[in-house]
Order: sequence, then C-alpha cells, then structure tokens
Amino acid sequence: MEWLDKFREYVRNLENRDLYKNLGIFFGCLLLILAVPFYLHYRRVQRYTADLRTLDKLRAETKKIIAGQKTVTAQKEKVDELLAQNKNFRIAEAYQTIVQKLGLLPKLKDPISPTIGETISEKIEVTVTSHFTGITMKNVTDLLSQIAAAPQLYTKEVVIKKTPNAHAVDVDITVATLESSPTE
Repeated sequence: MEWLDKFREYVRNLENRDLYKNLGIFFGCLLLILAVPFYLHYRRVQRYTADLRTLDKLRAETKKIIAGQKTVTAQKEKVDELLAQNKNFRIAEAYQTIVQKLGLLPKLKDPISPTIGETISEKIEVTVTSHFTGITMKNVTDLLSQIAAAPQLYTKEVVIKKTPNAHAVDVDITVATLESSPTE
C-alpha cells in the first residue's frame, strides 16, 4: 500500500487549480474510454438493423417472384390444356367466324391470313392482323368482347384512328393464339 500513500501525498501537495485540472483530465479519459465501446456497439447494432431491413425487402421480393412464377405456371398449364383440347384450332377460321357473326366482313380491307410469329416456351405464336374502315365504337367493343370470349384467342394490339368528318373509326387489330410447335 505504499503506492497509495505516495499518491495521497502527491494529491495533498497539489494546488486546487492543478487538482481540478488533473481530475478533469482523468474523468475526460475515463469518459472517452467508456464512450468508445458504446459508440462501436450502437454502430454495429445500426449495421445489423440495416441488414435486417435489406433482408426483409429481399424476402418480400422473393415472395413476389414466387407468386409470379406460380401465376405463370398456372397460365402455362391452362394454355397446355387448351391446346390439348383442340389440336385442330385454326386462328384464321375462328377469327373469320367472329367477324362474320358481327357483320364486319364488308368493312374489312384485306383478307384474313395468319402469320407465324415468335416461339414462346416451345409454343408458336400465330397472329392475324386486320384493318377495318368506317366502323363504330360499338362494333369495336363487340369485336373485342367476342375475341376475349374465345379462350384460344387474345388481343395483341389495337390501334384506333378517328375517321375525318364521320362518326366512325378505322381500326387495326392484331389477334394471336399459341399453337404447339411441331417438335412437341
């Protein structure tokens, strides 16, 4: 305990000003020594919290991707089922029937002829593009609803142009279907 006695003697010999200065330095160093671990701890906690937020966002994105994949799989199964039900489906004939049923054949510019498009998931997309002149919007909506009612057909593109000085429109419509590729 000799060192403690020496320390007491040193403190007694100090003037008040020197004592306060030394105590301030001591407590400042003590505060610094205690503050650094707290700072490092809270910085690490912030980093882990940010990592958890990032993981949560990635988990939500993964759920969206999985849900989208399930939807795509269900749609693919539905398309495969439709193709299996009617292997002899011809888009030109089905579309011609719809146009005749609505009485739009006289307003059709060009004959209906199918065009083979791109291959999608081992299925060939076959399209029919037709140009109607001078038809009403009621005719357009009836045509679109009839196409939507046919499970094998879908509307790929519709362009509607107003006919000058008339209560009619010109319509360019592209209708498509998927057919099994010959390799299947």
